[in-house]
Amino acid sequence: MNDDFNENNASFYLLSLVHCKYAAMLSALIGILCVVALFAVSVVHFEWYLYETVIDAVTLGGFGLFLLSGVAVHYAVLYAIQTTKTALRHVPRSALSFMLTKRETFEVKFMNPFLIFHTFSVILEVIIALTAVGELVSNQSAYIEERNKIARVVILSIPFCICAQLAMIYSVVKCKAYVKRKANHLLRIRSSQVGIFAYRKEMFPT
Repeated sequence: MNDDFNENNASFYLLSLVHCKYAAMLSALIGILCVVALFAVSVVHFEWYLYETVIDAVTLGGFGLFLLSGVAVHYAVLYAIQTTKTALRHVPRSALSFMLTKRETFEVKFMNPFLIFHTFSVILEVIIALTAVGELVSNQSAYIEERNKIARVVILSIPFCICAQLAMIYSVVKCKAYVKRKANHLLRIRSSQVGIFAYRKEMFPT
């Protein structure tokens, strides 16, 4: 495989307009905002007074877990993009050969939770949409009930959410390939530098 790396290679662009790393960063930032907004809306609109304290505590803990995990998986994408170069500068010499063999870095793996999170989210949204469709089909009454209104809102809004998340997944998948190639490129440069340093130290000991 050719080790030449070009930051502006056309394969790293989305629709030949936006570099995948910027698209992935935007996706991560939007994801963080959506997670925080969803957490806030859930906490505000949940009818706490209807349930016992234990149930409220468990629910709040679930909301908190969603907030922490959601922010973490999106921040991991930003971390992977921003720290690839600096992280490889501090790779020990003993680990270079192993990393070159594996052709994988920890920065690339940081993007996997994002992909898992949004893939699961898309599957969940599809299930919710199908449930809403079933609710409308099963209720043939001419009177529009409140839950039917909610089902219609869900059916209309979920396709947009799914499309947005698929776009986010696509941008991060392309960015993952970009980060992997960049990391491998920098890793080989680092390996060469370490090799040259070791040679000079051997030839010209102090």
